[in-house]
Amino acid sequence: MAIIQQAVHDSLFSRVAAASMAKETWEILKMEFQGNSQVKAVKLQGLRRDFENLSMKEGEAIGDYFGRVIALVSQKRAYGEIFADRVIVEKILRSLTSKFDYVVPSIEINNDLASLTRVKLMGCLQSQEERINSRTPKKSKGNDEHALQIMQDLNNTKKQLL
Repeated sequence: MAIIQQAVHDSLFSRVAAASMAKETWEILKMEFQGNSQVKAVKLQGLRRDFENLSMKEGEAIGDYFGRVIALVSQKRAYGEIFADRVIVEKILRSLTSKFDYVVPSIEINNDLASLTRVKLMGCLQSQEERINSRTPKKSKGNDEHALQIMQDLNNTKKQLL
C-alpha cells in the first residue's frame, strides 16, 4: 500500500490516504481513472465513433496519421477493447487521402491483410509518400503562376491549421 501511495500524484493522495488496505487503494484509483462499467461503456462508445470517423487529412504525413490512429486504439484498449492489427490496417487503408488511391490496391493485392502488421504497412506507405513527394514537379513558373501557387499553398496551410 505504501508503494501505491508513494506513486500517486499529490492531488490523488488525499483520495487514497484514508484507505486501510492496498486492494481498497487500488479500487479507488481504478474508479478514479476508469469509472464503473457503465462509464467505461459510454467512453468506449465515444472512442468507437471517433475511430469510425477517423480519416487522413489532406497534406497530413503518414507518420502523423498513424500516430493519431494508434493513440485512439491505445485509448480503446485501455477500456478493454480487443483490437487486432488487421482491423487497424484495414481502417488505415480505407481512410487514406486520394493521393494514395493507386497504392492501396497494390498493397491489398501483394500482401495478406490478415498477416500484414501496422508497422510494415506504415513502412510501405512512408516509402510511397517519399516517392510521391520527390516526384512532385517543381518547375520554374511565371510570375502570375508563381503567385497563384503561393496563394494556394497559403490556403492549404490555413486549412491544415484549422
